[in-house]
Amino acid sequence: MKCDKCKKNEAKIKLDNTENLCLDCYNKVVSELIGIKDIEDYSKDIYIYDNNGKLRQFSIYHMFFGDKVSWFAKEVNGSYEFSIMEDAYSDQTKAINKLCLKTIKGVTNKTLRESNEGYYIDNALHRGNKQYSLNDYGVIQISDDENGRACFIIDGVEVSQEEFASLLTQFAGFNLEYKIKDITEDIDVFEDKYNYLTDEEKTNYWNKFERILNRFVDNDFISYKLIKFFDEEFWEYTELLKELIQYGNIEFAIDLGQKIKAKLLSIDTDDDSFPEYEIDVINDILKL
Repeated sequence: MKCDKCKKNEAKIKLDNTENLCLDCYNKVVSELIGIKDIEDYSKDIYIYDNNGKLRQFSIYHMFFGDKVSWFAKEVNGSYEFSIMEDAYSDQTKAINKLCLKTIKGVTNKTLRESNEGYYIDNALHRGNKQYSLNDYGVIQISDDENGRACFIIDGVEVSQEEFASLLTQFAGFNLEYKIKDITEDIDVFEDKYNYLTDEEKTNYWNKFERILNRFVDNDFISYKLIKFFDEEFWEYTELLKELIQYGNIEFAIDLGQKIKAKLLSIDTDDDSFPEYEIDVINDILKL
């Protein structure tokens, strides 16, 4: 069914049981009712690399609920979904930035860990030729599958009730502490993670930076034509440094920042501001 207003987009919302509206037209109607201008000029898609180097695309959209507005980041061809709710009269640019940060944190903080044992684990989660176990802490979204049956979304992977129950048997004899939160609320379960990083996790932080750099550097040289694109991913990566500072692992954040700066200085370029600008960004985060 087409929208009664624009006659173009598919209708998704029934307003007052009289009009069938698409999301864009619905937002315009509600924003006018509460006396504000609907925000339209923002990027409708963002792309984020997860810890395994996989590029994930997210569709960004919003919806008014009276004097509140919910922002959503829904993975294209995937199961990840993130959301926040803000006051409709507040700065929505900040809301979008908050949503993007929440999405980055959600994609880069893993609840599942890949099992590297060379034998088959019966109560692991099996996907393709890989098998996964649950970390000691994480975030699990409660959802339903295409048949309307309750399921779980873990790290963007749909997990059935039976599979989830099997995963939990790995912790037989332990207690499970849980907290139910709305999808729009902040998740703080990963905060302790930053204070107790293993050597492998610390190495992963560095490897993630190197993967970003290697996409734009060829034979230790980066062209001025690629700096803009590198900086976009570099800015995303620096959010990890900010989190390390925020949650108290300052020593590792400084060590990592110094290592990144040394690597940037070793890269040749024909750009006038690289890497001075990027180094200033790191120094500002680390307050050096």
